[in-house]
Amino acid sequence: MSLKQLLPACTNGPDKMPKVLVELSGGVDSAVCALLLKNQGYELVGACMDLHESVDAQGAKNICKQLDIEFRLIEVRSEFTKNVIDYFASEYRSARTPNPCIMCNKTMKFGIMYDVAKDLACDFLATGHYARIVDGHLYKATDTAKDQSYVLHFLTKEQLTKTLLPLGEYTKNQIRQLAKDANLSCAEAAESQDICFCEDGKYADYIKDHYNYNFEPGDIVDEEGHVLGTHNGLINYTIGQRKGLGVALGEPTYVCKLDSQKNQVILGNVSTNTVHVKNFKWIEKPRKTCETKLRYRQKQIKCQTKTNNDIIELHFDEPITAPAPGQFAVLYEGDLVLGGGTIC
Repeated sequence: MSLKQLLPACTNGPDKMPKVLVELSGGVDSAVCALLLKNQGYELVGACMDLHESVDAQGAKNICKQLDIEFRLIEVRSEFTKNVIDYFASEYRSARTPNPCIMCNKTMKFGIMYDVAKDLACDFLATGHYARIVDGHLYKATDTAKDQSYVLHFLTKEQLTKTLLPLGEYTKNQIRQLAKDANLSCAEAAESQDICFCEDGKYADYIKDHYNYNFEPGDIVDEEGHVLGTHNGLINYTIGQRKGLGVALGEPTYVCKLDSQKNQVILGNVSTNTVHVKNFKWIEKPRKTCETKLRYRQKQIKCQTKTNNDIIELHFDEPITAPAPGQFAVLYEGDLVLGGGTIC
């Protein structure tokens, strides 16, 4: 399917193309997103969210200058702290595993920025995510290695009709080449960090420094409560972890639970045939048989779904390993995204 087929036709009359707010980060993906839309004739406004001190606002501004489009810097540091960083720290404090990228997409990139688009009288919002929207349905990207549909599972039907994702049919190498061909200043820009506000990846230190949380040492125990050793703070452990436990039992040992109330790391069985998901939202009509991803880079696994009040139960024929509370379960039917929610 061509880019032209994926993008909506003109809605403002024969002489006026739709107006699009393009979210720019200073990186190559969002820059080529703007380039592709400009080449299709859309009226563009480039917007960079000032989320934290590491944001490349100047890079985004340079891209707008190169493409001759309007530039807006959107000051949202306090909103980003409240919606993303506070959530990130709170989840770790509660011994859950957060996904700040999903929360940023939900509350900021596809939350606040929809309001900005409306204020600027834009018809659509566009981003450089690798996923496809076809006839109001969300699909995985053609480049499965770069697919980001997992982090967009929260989009509603209404949002899907107002969103453009031009990169969905391209590979990363093709995007790099388009940037080079257009002489964009960001053509050789490095890949963005997973946790943009914590560039060195030392998230435990970041939380300790910014939130004064004390992650005290405690017991490492087995599932029967027998003390096996001492941990150095729950934040330093994850469900399914095997290495660095400091416990030798003569056989493979995994973290199966983190108990914030007792301040214990519990070792034991990390396999299960059932996963419970809260706050689940279907984009499509509910399915009883589908596939799921319980982590961003995980392969899709066939499952059966069952609704139990406001909880979705996922049942697997074969045991799956280490579903982490706080992470997101996203359901698929092939490449079609069906919906998602939080593992509890």
